[in-house]
Amino acid sequence: MSRLFQVKQSNDEEFDVEGFEDAEDTHSSPSPPPPSIFSAAGDDVNNNVKTTDDDDDGSTSFASNRAYFVNKKTVIAAFSTVLVISVAVSVAVGLPINGAAGHNQEFQKSFAAALDGKAAKSSFCEPEPEQVLTCGQTFTDEKVVLSDDLFCTDEVGGAPTGVLKSLNAAIKIEGPDAVIDCKGHTISQRSSKNAAFCDKKIGTRDEREDMKTECDLFYVYGIWLVDGATAINCKVEHFYYGIQITDGGEVKKKKSEVSGNRVGVSIRDNSSSTTKISDLYAHDNYDGIIQSDPADGDLLIIEDVTSKNNIRRGMKVLASDITVKDSVFISNEDGIVISGEGDSADPTKVTFEGTVSSHGNIKNGITVQADDSDPVDYYAEVTVKGTLNTYLNGNYGIKVGDKIDMDFTVSDRGSFNSCENTRKDIFNIGNVDVVNDGTITCDSRGGASIADFPDCVDCPACD
Repeated sequence: MSRLFQVKQSNDEEFDVEGFEDAEDTHSSPSPPPPSIFSAAGDDVNNNVKTTDDDDDGSTSFASNRAYFVNKKTVIAAFSTVLVISVAVSVAVGLPINGAAGHNQEFQKSFAAALDGKAAKSSFCEPEPEQVLTCGQTFTDEKVVLSDDLFCTDEVGGAPTGVLKSLNAAIKIEGPDAVIDCKGHTISQRSSKNAAFCDKKIGTRDEREDMKTECDLFYVYGIWLVDGATAINCKVEHFYYGIQITDGGEVKKKKSEVSGNRVGVSIRDNSSSTTKISDLYAHDNYDGIIQSDPADGDLLIIEDVTSKNNIRRGMKVLASDITVKDSVFISNEDGIVISGEGDSADPTKVTFEGTVSSHGNIKNGITVQADDSDPVDYYAEVTVKGTLNTYLNGNYGIKVGDKIDMDFTVSDRGSFNSCENTRKDIFNIGNVDVVNDGTITCDSRGGASIADFPDCVDCPACD
């Protein structure tokens, strides 16, 4: 059962939250942002979330509904009286009995529907009042439907220390039966800064307080999905993490949108859970989609996603089982980053299905790399079952790093096409075992270990 919520702009309450640790971010600083972004970019930031002590903040809960009930026996008796009087009047004034009966039959149908809760309005019942939705609330195994935009106006200045040190969210949705349907409305918060350029860490309580103060961000998360919760048709702007998914969840339907956040969608799983992101537009964030610290057995499905104009990465994945289908990564610094795992028995596995394109990015279409600077090998398996295109990128179509040990398979119905990239279409300084049962297309190749890749079919000539 869903409830429609009337939106109230803000709430000073906070969440009872737990901290966690994200994967280390050790990449280089991004290229300068486009002129349309109004704030100067800072240096790269470690997006870690590592708690050194427990949060003990209070939590908010929503007031219970008031409902108005009608005694069915009383109403039926009243209706019977009305029916008798109506027939009598019809006879007295000479109306045909079937005409009066037809009128009363329609009236009876409407009345019965009202008793069954099927009629939107009835003269016998008062409407159920809308609930008021404010920023900072938690809903567990409920369906929340927004009636309007939710704009959080909570001020960092003067906020209690406990709030500033907490991992809090504008809306927290928890449980496998919990759903927030935004109906295309936007969830955002007021800030004097651009969240996409917030170069502060949030790992410890003190670091979170520093981040909120320096970046003027009262809430860390816009929507926080926990334990399989779902977000539908939502637009989320101006948070450190636009949508945070913890231990499984789903973002879907009608082009949900995340923009102007430090990270558009952040994924962290500890419980061998499944996360699905579909029909999403992630743009003008620092990073579009970031996955970190997955548990063994995690499933991540990315389908019908467009990640565009993000300052760093369109998407970075690190998990045991990832499927990317029918998606586009364009005009980011790096399109797709695949981080290898340190365990050869449990490598990062990425399967491309449908048509996936990573093109027009400042550096690379696809980068396969070690996730930190340890002098060990990192393992990955990449399988192309559909069509994978990397073209017109500023450096490489695909780059395989020096500490990567990777299996790269193109299935019999698959094709990998890397063309018109500025430096090389395929660049390999790692160790790659290639199985090509389909088609690999390229014009230029390089790197110390490029011999691992077989010869390509030439790219089609441009007219």
